[in-house]
Amino acid sequence: MKFGLFTCGYQRAALENAFADAVRFGYDYIELWGGRPHGFAPDLLSGDGAEVRALIRRFGVPVKVYTPEHNAYPYNYMTGSRLQWEDTMDYLKLCLDMGKALGAEHTLISVGHGGYGVPRRELWKRLTDSLRVLAAHASILLESLTPYESNLCNTAGELAQVLEEVGSPCLLGMCDVVPPSAAGEPVTEYLDLLGARMAHLHLVDSDG
Repeated sequence: MKFGLFTCGYQRAALENAFADAVRFGYDYIELWGGRPHGFAPDLLSGDGAEVRALIRRFGVPVKVYTPEHNAYPYNYMTGSRLQWEDTMDYLKLCLDMGKALGAEHTLISVGHGGYGVPRRELWKRLTDSLRVLAAHASILLESLTPYESNLCNTAGELAQVLEEVGSPCLLGMCDVVPPSAAGEPVTEYLDLLGARMAHLHLVDSDG
């Protein structure tokens, strides 16, 4: 097992600080948050990728997971018109490409809120259709979210169902310990239901 430092907690600090702390505390790799100012995919394409790769070489810490910012403004593949969905798919494909360009083994995405007034079967179809498109492009980790963040895929059972229905070896699951805590669900459900398809874990330092 390897341990990584997720850089989303360094949004108001230089990315260099995250790499330095990864070395200082003995982490094995970086999980790069894909938002400005550090790792927004269009910025990586335009030149920031070279700066991140320079940090990787300087500190000797690889980026193993790339986690782009999405599911909020302006990107959410679970809601909006066909044109908006296509724009989000293009953005997420770019994220997958930028993750690979940094040497990441996986790009991590989650399930956005599908909005109100939409039948669940329509939301579920949109989710599985979107994931089939993305999994055909690169390796993905899918994260469940709390009911406060999304109205779909909030439990280990739903996550397992999505993986089974999409049926791609490029789509794997992961667990952030917050959603099962919010749902009153044992974290072990993710281990039991996902089995070998669970490839990543987020541990959160909090008071519970």
